[in-house]
Amino acid sequence: MATDPVERIRSEQRKTPFTLNLRERVHDLAQLEPSTGKEYVSVYIDWRPEGENPNVRTGKVVLEKAVADHRRDLRDAGIDTSGFDADIERIMLLIEEGIDPAVHGIFVLANDARDIFEVVQLAMPFETQISISPTPNLRTLMAVVEDYPRFAVLHADQHDASLYVINRASPQSEMSIEGNEYPRKQSQGGWSQRRFKARQDERLQHFARAVGEEVRRVLDEEKIDMLIMSAGEVFGSALNEEMHQSVKERIVGEIRLPANAGEREIVDEAQKVAEQAERAREAEDIGKFEDSIGAGNQGASGADEVLRALSNGQVAKLLMADDFQATGWADHTMNLYGVGELPAEHPASGDLNAIVKVDIAEEIVRLALSTGAKVEIVPGEHAARLHSHGGVGALLRY
Repeated sequence: MATDPVERIRSEQRKTPFTLNLRERVHDLAQLEPSTGKEYVSVYIDWRPEGENPNVRTGKVVLEKAVADHRRDLRDAGIDTSGFDADIERIMLLIEEGIDPAVHGIFVLANDARDIFEVVQLAMPFETQISISPTPNLRTLMAVVEDYPRFAVLHADQHDASLYVINRASPQSEMSIEGNEYPRKQSQGGWSQRRFKARQDERLQHFARAVGEEVRRVLDEEKIDMLIMSAGEVFGSALNEEMHQSVKERIVGEIRLPANAGEREIVDEAQKVAEQAERAREAEDIGKFEDSIGAGNQGASGADEVLRALSNGQVAKLLMADDFQATGWADHTMNLYGVGELPAEHPASGDLNAIVKVDIAEEIVRLALSTGAKVEIVPGEHAARLHSHGGVGALLRY
């Protein structure tokens, strides 16, 4: 019976300043009640340093100018700025007290009147911007959720293996398996070449089986459906023989790196493959959407149709071009929404003063999240396909 080739299995959870469970956080924020009059301040900040100087953050300068512009606009409109000023003071205090240098993007949602102050810190940057609205502006945050999905990358050879769980471009955990040197070929009185080769093959099979089982355990426990492989040809073939089918089905691509590649290199190369896999998923979803709008009532296209479907709870998956823009209005008290300028009369004979101007793209994303629909923010060439259908569409539940 062959000696167990596994010397040690080690699991490590990384200490990180980044926000975990981002998808759940965004869904929770979408459930917040609309607040007309005492509106939400949504702030995205590019927190990357300028050049090599960690003390200079261009995003802070851009934010300060945007704050001054918003404050002036509010005062010119005769609106009390006390709530806005309280929110901004708290945001500035947050960044002045110190942000971990690894953080490159910050999102803050504040509403002093409702005692709401939510902070998200990520490894990737945002474009610095500020908005004031009756509901949280979540589209940019949701785009990050979709563009940077959680995935795992396995970097392994026949002696050692490391499985990294990557959360928004940053390692969240590592599971490593260290192998022993069995079988050792002795110089005197040793095995024949054939026997030594048989023991090598047996050891390779056992080690591949052990790695495969640990990978399956981690993927299942972490609920990860994307795995990227980094293994040499020999061990990769052995893994393919020993891995459970449910693990094979989650492999979305491979990278080729030397056995001594560093963690940062592994993560960066794997991230490229994960992004390619995400683009492929988006293309597949758009194909399903295009088929659906030609098949009766299975799809909705354009802001008007999508808003109606959202109001009826019909949307299973929302697809939106990342540069889609539309003005519109909302009566949050009656859950009514429309595209275009404010109506002269209330469309449901309600209080006309309850109708406010809104960013329809933001409202559509919020409504989709709050009704349990999946949301796909589509960039690049695939966004052009959506623009031919009004820039936004939906796959319907019924």
